[in-house]
Amino acid sequence: MSKKMLYLLGALISISIITACAADKESSTDKDSASSTESEHSSNNKESENFYHDSVIQKDMGKKKMLDGKEGIGESHRLGDTIVTLDGYQFTEFTPNEEQKQRFKDFNSVVLLTIKYTLDNETQSKIGLGNIKSTLTVDGSWWMENDSTLTNYKNSGIKAGNKGELLHLFVLDKKQYDKMWGEKTFDIELGPIRGIEETEDISNGESVVFYIS
Repeated sequence: MSKKMLYLLGALISISIITACAADKESSTDKDSASSTESEHSSNNKESENFYHDSVIQKDMGKKKMLDGKEGIGESHRLGDTIVTLDGYQFTEFTPNEEQKQRFKDFNSVVLLTIKYTLDNETQSKIGLGNIKSTLTVDGSWWMENDSTLTNYKNSGIKAGNKGELLHLFVLDKKQYDKMWGEKTFDIELGPIRGIEETEDISNGESVVFYIS
């Protein structure tokens, strides 16, 4: 074999080795990037599991950060023929994504209070979850109603004889939260219980009050 042919063969082998190394490096980089992305998604999903699954979480409206909360409260009251149990609550600092910023434009920064209940429906009617209201009162004076736009209960209900979850959300400004929480008394008035038709009052206009401290 001539020297010229040997030279060309050596050059081709060198190019093949360089190409193979570059491909391996690119593959390794892709794997590292994919691994990093998967790890990030796994971390976000794990964090989301700690939050109540309201519409903010279900529709990925932004990022929550836990501020305060209490689980396993288990306080129950009878409201007509429905047993209402306060399971827990969560205060979370909320940063809306770009699509949701307009919704919260009146707030400097947002804190969400999510209340979790279990309803035991012992009535003969289907409870309409979207038709139940609650009122948050602070220190016996300042008050606000739950924001029903942050729950997804349209046409949702609990059939007679069944139990189900109810989540109610309240939107606070972070300054309000910093000023009031920990120093004031909160109470939540829930009711009346209504059927799928909002006009159907199945708790005789009654409501129940839970005190949060």
